[in-house]
Amino acid sequence: QKESCLRIIGGISHKLVNKKTSVYNQIEPFLGTFVVPNFKSKFAFLRARTCEIVAKFDTFEFNDQSVLNAIFQGVMNCFNESDFLPVQLEGALAIQSFMSFDQFKEALGAIIVDTMEKLLNLSNKIDTDAISGVIQECVENYSEQLQPFGTHLMSKLSEQLLRILTELKEASNSDPDNYTDDIGDYSEKHSAAMGVFNTMVTVLLYFENSVEIISKLEEYYVPVLNFALQNRLDDFYAEISELIENTTFLTRSVSPAMWSLFPSLMDNLINGDVTIYLDDCIAALKNYLIYGNTELRLNTQYQQLYINLINSIFNPYL
Repeated sequence: QKESCLRIIGGISHKLVNKKTSVYNQIEPFLGTFVVPNFKSKFAFLRARTCEIVAKFDTFEFNDQSVLNAIFQGVMNCFNESDFLPVQLEGALAIQSFMSFDQFKEALGAIIVDTMEKLLNLSNKIDTDAISGVIQECVENYSEQLQPFGTHLMSKLSEQLLRILTELKEASNSDPDNYTDDIGDYSEKHSAAMGVFNTMVTVLLYFENSVEIISKLEEYYVPVLNFALQNRLDDFYAEISELIENTTFLTRSVSPAMWSLFPSLMDNLINGDVTIYLDDCIAALKNYLIYGNTELRLNTQYQQLYINLINSIFNPYL
């Protein structure tokens, strides 16, 4: 019965947070009396549902600090339940919902490194882009506190992305008649990979003033980009190129690690469907020309690759 009631509250929450509703002033005591106590339920599914429901009130203006404190404590307790993944997942999503609250943001800031570690561990257990969204928002809100944690964060993100890409590659190579995995699972992994790529870009951008740190970050994600290019995972060419573009732009140079990706990137374009993927890669290719011009003048192989690319673009029209 409680779970049914919580579902009903969640279903009408968009009306309850409207200040024009006649019961607006009763919402806060109602949450404090009938919803928040379920954070301490002995049933895991009720704790998970409570996280989901309170997260729907992230636009509500709370006046009672005790209710807000109870929500924060309840959400964090759920997030720390590593033995119950659905509860921990809902706790993580609720963290993202309340990060805009000053009191919540300040309290979370004191434990942000530990929180990020747990988010990374959770993201390795559940492939969903929703967790990547939480990690990304944490990076955006706590960039200063997380700077010393940056290389470790990129290392863990790279490990996770390589695992997901490997699983996607294996799935794509499977015989459709023998492939038993759910199509929805493949789609979830694909979305999760996109989410990790986006988070990696966010982490990279927060180190725009430190070429030295970016060089260290490269060491972790370049092998993953190389894996994707070598295995022609064309769904991710745009994300790969975005990382290359931002890395070369932020450092105003093309490192040996970035050059190591260049032949595979060009080969995939030249021998693939260049008309589809060229727009995704054009910014990265431009940066190779701008920031790698010295190396290009000396390397005839790289020059030939550009010539081959231009030919592949115009040949269909000749």
